[in-house]
Amino acid sequence: MEMRRSIVIFLLVVMLTGCSLPSPTIDEPTTAPPIDTIQPVIPTELSMQTETPTQSVSSVLHGVYVYSEHLSHFEDKLAQALTVPGVDGLTYLLDWDSLEPDQGVYDWTELDKWMSATVSSGGNVILAIRAGQNTPCWLFKKPQCGDGYTKSYAGATPLTFLVSPREGVGQSKCNTEIIAAPWDPVFLSEWDSMLAHIAEHLKSTGTYNALVSLRLSGINRTTAELRLPAEVLTQPCVTNSIETWLNATPPYRPARLLKAWDDLTSSYLKNFPDKYFGVEIIPIATGPLNMEYPFPGINNQGCAYQPPWPTDHQDPNYITGTCLDTDTMPDQNASLLELASQKFAGRLSVSYQNLDTRYPAQSYPVTAAQTWGTSIGYQTNDYDNLMRAACSGSFLHPGECDSASYLKLLEVGIYPLGKDNNLRAIYIEVLPPDTVKYPDAILQAHDEIFAQP
Repeated sequence: MEMRRSIVIFLLVVMLTGCSLPSPTIDEPTTAPPIDTIQPVIPTELSMQTETPTQSVSSVLHGVYVYSEHLSHFEDKLAQALTVPGVDGLTYLLDWDSLEPDQGVYDWTELDKWMSATVSSGGNVILAIRAGQNTPCWLFKKPQCGDGYTKSYAGATPLTFLVSPREGVGQSKCNTEIIAAPWDPVFLSEWDSMLAHIAEHLKSTGTYNALVSLRLSGINRTTAELRLPAEVLTQPCVTNSIETWLNATPPYRPARLLKAWDDLTSSYLKNFPDKYFGVEIIPIATGPLNMEYPFPGINNQGCAYQPPWPTDHQDPNYITGTCLDTDTMPDQNASLLELASQKFAGRLSVSYQNLDTRYPAQSYPVTAAQTWGTSIGYQTNDYDNLMRAACSGSFLHPGECDSASYLKLLEVGIYPLGKDNNLRAIYIEVLPPDTVKYPDAILQAHDEIFAQP
């Protein structure tokens, strides 16, 4: 058995290295542009058509999935991790700008490599395509790709933000990110075209059936999570994303986002009618300072919620004359998930990244399961230099795991309400170095997931 595993690892490394929802009421302030183009988001008969898979979402997606974040740092580890007993598949993060470096020109090298590797190891694939910071420059207008770029541009309107992980806590800088608004018609058209080409290509290579699920991505910041730039920071840089969204043309409104989400999810349904889908969420008012939000804090009347809009008039991000809403911000994810749960009834999972042994699992995936009948998934943290999980301490002072503490970390996600409760996660995502280092914990977690009541 050990010799067989070694042969499989060797072959993989050689192959890989080459060696109905009502529309919210919208009242614009007198200074804002009209929003009469937004129509009520009511799923139509066409947009709700589904090709129901023969198995339930739970039976298909059960298991332990290796997450391919930071692939350039441990490509060999990922190849090895796919062969660890108890691993059921790969969650593959595919960057849009790498897949489609020029408009309509696709580089299938990495996708084919990892689809083939996962199929060879007997696993399934969850595909997450990232826009956000990985939006290709050709999506915008000349000269976004530089003066020397001579190929075609799509013509989307660029929006520029400064972003920083974890509300800037423990960070030394902000990063510039240029994206298109989710409702930009150019973005929606190009994203739909890209999805169609992926489906066609996977069918042509014979790996389409290995793809069991897709993350409903496209509305992204720096990860595959469902979110947009929403920072209001004074450290490590001064930036106000809400102001940028208020000044966009057309500006951010929750109803406009919901309409874009309806269009985006319809593209997934059209191009992958027989697959399962997942959403990685960011609950509101979370993070180390309880100031992390998935979307800009703006209501449908164009007023900024306070918080996160600063209350101190001396704050560099406080802008006089902004319409403010001091009511408690509503759940920004709810309307999006309600719509998705209707479109993908019985085949939608809601997941959260960042399990932590110090705390119970994030409750939002549980709430979603109880409210909309979705399935539950979790991912371990990446506190240790963004590459490995920590089993004690925080992201500022991560504590190393051993096999027992790593299993405990996985069980925080498998049993979000405790082992005595029947509500369980159907999958857990893990990082490649941890998978290779703690194989006994991986196998035990696999057995516990498949032994669900």
